[in-house]
Amino acid sequence: MSPSLPSIQEAEANLQTRPAQPPRDEVSGSGLMLYPRSAVGWNSAEDGSIHSILRDNCRKRLYVKPIAWTSDHLQLLRCRFNYRPARSWPKEERSKRQPLEPSHAQKNVEQQAERRTHESQRLRYANNLKVLLAYPSLLGGKQSAIEEILEAYDIHPQRLDFLSFDFNRRHAAHLATDGIFSSSAAPSSVAFITFDTIQSLRTNHVQPHKSKSVPVLRQRRKRLQLLGPPNPTEDPYVIAVLIALAQNQRREQQEHKQQKEKGMEQGAPGAARSFKVHVLAVTCASAMYLYVYTANIPVEFLDKFDEPYM
Repeated sequence: MSPSLPSIQEAEANLQTRPAQPPRDEVSGSGLMLYPRSAVGWNSAEDGSIHSILRDNCRKRLYVKPIAWTSDHLQLLRCRFNYRPARSWPKEERSKRQPLEPSHAQKNVEQQAERRTHESQRLRYANNLKVLLAYPSLLGGKQSAIEEILEAYDIHPQRLDFLSFDFNRRHAAHLATDGIFSSSAAPSSVAFITFDTIQSLRTNHVQPHKSKSVPVLRQRRKRLQLLGPPNPTEDPYVIAVLIALAQNQRREQQEHKQQKEKGMEQGAPGAARSFKVHVLAVTCASAMYLYVYTANIPVEFLDKFDEPYM
């Protein structure tokens, strides 16, 4: 990563549908090996399916909870982080985006002026957020700052702060976050998490029980180091959260469609072919950057988790 980064980083997580084979000399990861229920199902897995990936890389410990994902998982799923500079518009460009139109009625002029006022308020919220996030604070302070800025954009927190990650059409894991947000247009579209939370989750996964045995502690410490990404801002857990957000959106869309069909209501929206989701991440210590991860996840990619043999 370049040392000269803007104050807000945007990372686009590219999720493609055709897994690629990794170099054979790269072996890492930790967790439980996958043993298929039947050799017939294992051997009948289609090329490019998740089960075929597990079969072809059976010496790697890939069938693990998302908190134990490594770069191997991202490589095999063909997921990667693409960094982009933060978008910003000079004042003169912002004025061009919503110009006043004297030829329109006074009502339209007032509406445009109101929109400008609302945009100015949003900018003030953003500045407040930047200040609040810049200083070291407890998790609650970071959460309050994120909630404040998202509320300004009519994006509201949900009651739960964890997501269901599904595999083979079954619940596979709960993914903890520091907040999940939704809008009227997109349910469960944004998740917030600190890198400190991710590290804590990974530590608890590796060290679920305290032990005073020096060899055990040494082994767990080594395992934790292997699981930790070289670059904390490219943590595989972020990718898993993005996928879980998209899965949740898809479930809600399917439930809404079923309710429409059951009620014989007309005009139900067509099924989306992709789901746009975001993760906001920051550190609890002095935060130089707010990282914004965005992914537009196609249904074909989600299908691979629903039908791992296909």
